[in-house]
Amino acid sequence: MFSFLKRPRRKEVLHAGFHKCLTVYYKRIMDGLAEEHGIRRIKVRRQDLSRENLERLKQDHSGNLKVFHVDDVTEDIRQEFFSGLRGSHFIRDPRDLVISAAYYHQVCGEKWCQFKLDYILPNPVVDTLVSEHSLLEPNEEDTYQTYISRHNPEQAFIIEMFRMNHVFEAMKNWNYDNPDFIEFRYEEIIGNESETFKKLFRHYGLPRSWVKSGVKLAEEFSLGNRKGKIKHVRSGRVSQWEKEFSPAMKELFKEKQGQLLIDLGYESGFNW
Repeated sequence: MFSFLKRPRRKEVLHAGFHKCLTVYYKRIMDGLAEEHGIRRIKVRRQDLSRENLERLKQDHSGNLKVFHVDDVTEDIRQEFFSGLRGSHFIRDPRDLVISAAYYHQVCGEKWCQFKLDYILPNPVVDTLVSEHSLLEPNEEDTYQTYISRHNPEQAFIIEMFRMNHVFEAMKNWNYDNPDFIEFRYEEIIGNESETFKKLFRHYGLPRSWVKSGVKLAEEFSLGNRKGKIKHVRSGRVSQWEKEFSPAMKELFKEKQGQLLIDLGYESGFNW
């Protein structure tokens, strides 16, 4: 009786975000729900997006709910491959994204960081870094990780700012008024994880009991909980840029992405 109350109202949803914007935290929560309720979290790399691949993934599961988890999704990709899906979208202050990524990519074990530098940063970008920002000439054997590791923190921030241009473009062009998507900022999630994920899971259309267990997982894995502390996270603080950015770095960021900060509501002007 009332078995329909124990099934989600949808079969597929999309979670879109950005690397270093609670991706591991979201993964831990959804994997916990997967184990308890049969949800399947399907992590899809942007490079693997194709209609054929997504159709295969959609058919390759008979459980209750598929959650497609894709970072750096542009609005065009969402419309082309995920049209009609309800979902969630996380963003973070671009300045803190740069800082978090710059420190992490010098020590992480992610495979793409071991790719040759010219695969990650096209030669014209590297030429600009060297000629206009006095960064080091790359060695022939440099990977992205070895190259960024040979620079001081501020230089690493500059490298990441250039590498993440596609991220900033995705942030700028996203439709933040789409009623099918619930929007959250990193800064409003931290310290408010339970309420955030309660709203998120209700938006997904999950049964009440699933929402309850999901919120419990959100509490367990939060940065403020000992169980939530993982090596992947160097610092979960917001507004790290206020301490980390030099005056010169601030001016460079204003020049390159100052308007984006205004468009996203992180700043009201260029006087920061």
